[in-house]
Amino acid sequence: MNRHGDYAPLASPRRSPPGDMVVMASTTPKEQQNPSQTDFVPLIDPLPDVADADTTAALLLAYPGTRDRHQLLANLGARMLDWEVPSATAKPTPTDERTAPAGYTYLGQFIAHDLSFAADRIPISKAGVPNAQVLDNMRETQLQLESIYGGGPREFPLGYVCPISPTVAGRRRTARTHLRLGAIHAVQPDMTLVKAGSDLPRLACPFLDSATAPVAGPGVIAQGATDVLIADPRNDDHALISQLTVLFCRLHNKIADSIVATAEAGAAGGDGAIDYYGLFERARKATTAIYRNVVWNDYLRRMLDQDIFERYAPRRNDIHRPVGFLTVPRPGRVAVEFSHAAFRFGHAMVRAKYRLGNIRHFELDAILELNSTEHPGLMPFDATWLADWFRFFDGNGTPPADFMYSRPLGPTVTPMGPDVVFLNDEAGGPPLLSLSVVKSGRTIPARGIATRDLVRSCSVPMASVDAVLATMAQDETMKAIIARHPLLADKRERTGRIARWLDAPGLFGVEKDVQFAEKDIKFLAANPPLFFFVLFEAEQVGHGIRLGPVGSFILAEMIFSKLAVPSPGGPPRGHSGHYADLLNLPPAVDQDLRRVFGANAPETMIDIVKSLAP
Repeated sequence: MNRHGDYAPLASPRRSPPGDMVVMASTTPKEQQNPSQTDFVPLIDPLPDVADADTTAALLLAYPGTRDRHQLLANLGARMLDWEVPSATAKPTPTDERTAPAGYTYLGQFIAHDLSFAADRIPISKAGVPNAQVLDNMRETQLQLESIYGGGPREFPLGYVCPISPTVAGRRRTARTHLRLGAIHAVQPDMTLVKAGSDLPRLACPFLDSATAPVAGPGVIAQGATDVLIADPRNDDHALISQLTVLFCRLHNKIADSIVATAEAGAAGGDGAIDYYGLFERARKATTAIYRNVVWNDYLRRMLDQDIFERYAPRRNDIHRPVGFLTVPRPGRVAVEFSHAAFRFGHAMVRAKYRLGNIRHFELDAILELNSTEHPGLMPFDATWLADWFRFFDGNGTPPADFMYSRPLGPTVTPMGPDVVFLNDEAGGPPLLSLSVVKSGRTIPARGIATRDLVRSCSVPMASVDAVLATMAQDETMKAIIARHPLLADKRERTGRIARWLDAPGLFGVEKDVQFAEKDIKFLAANPPLFFFVLFEAEQVGHGIRLGPVGSFILAEMIFSKLAVPSPGGPPRGHSGHYADLLNLPPAVDQDLRRVFGANAPETMIDIVKSLAP
């Protein structure tokens, strides 16, 4: 996520509105919306026994008025931000070896960027009314590392190394095969840390701006690397996501080194000209094969409910086993239940501080602000900011005190960013008045990432929790999973647990974190926003370690469907696929991987880290 918390795929890929405000757009019924502005398919298709009104947006409209329902979300967001107060209905889960290592928080963000990209556009409709939603996914291929490759070296040459020296038999090479990286600042003399590393490629060229430097001379010095030369600017949102991007770029370059060297050795022996673009494609395919394997075999295996994972995951001893999907999102689209609700669970994993190298811990806000947009004068950063990925993905002999785990999953989120929430009028015009909340007896402006996520999850028509459960129950395996958990199988149990959490007393005799009116508790307990429920379920069912069945189902339907090859048939209202291509790599790709890694190509993030270690 960036400093404003943009984590999920269809969120704005760069920055929130000026002044760090989060504009609370009003929710509008489906029938009143412009079809051209809502052209996306929810994950859950309307079911025969579920009315169109059974959506988060429609349910929220049952509340008295615009201000009332937005105040309700602001109060819930304030309750979710009190992350030091344990839940009243579940035993607190400590941040220890039971939770996911801290690096998986940001691997999730990287995957989100690779699934979709919704570019900021000037929001003008035919009626001249600003369009409140940016819905088009510009990601042509999903889970194929398009977020680092872009359209390849022919379409986006700035992202690739430009060869400038002769290679084979004195011939000059111009085709680009390697991803471009940048240098880091040298460590200051009084620091003991001396560590090599790379940064994203950053550009600082004062000669480009004729308005401020009409005459370029030798005395003009660049002040910071103001622009980043990468395919997806969101991958420079903060210090951790930029370095994780560098990690995958280095993986590609390591594979490309081997492929190019082998080809050039053969050409030097008289094998003829070299197709360097073909060599780039080979390196891309090999790198992508590793990445796709990590997505399911490492990330989803850790984060999903185990029963849901087994329902969807590939089986190496049966590569042609069909897997049935219960939903059919349009090709290239990302379901709003995924983008605006379930996949935002990563915000609950964020720690308040991280130890990157060996010098000191960095506060979260400092990490989120380190990028070419917020602090161009500091770019590229120095070695004190370099992440020791062994500390994020595996101890590898590091003392346990230095290894970092993510925060346990639950309906509480680490405060981040200075967001202040404003109320919009029904027509989507400028903000009219600010909202405030009463938190622990103090009246403060409504702010924070939890409120922002709630607003987004309730700003588009998406399936309610009941509708998701109804869809899951169409599958016998899913139906059995639901039956094992009273929170899912019994609505009275579900509403009771949520009500107790909302009405939890303060600790040690202090005031409640947020006071909810009885009618508010009753409404939210019966109609929990999907984003909130995914986190609540992760605490109640997943014990803070992994997602519960509902959240896992939404992730599995979306991500596994992008990894599977479609096949005919499938369950009613859904489709079928198989993972033969995922598990049985083409011989050429397998050969390239074996040449670099032997018989043990990386299958997890720590495997990648180890393969790139000095």
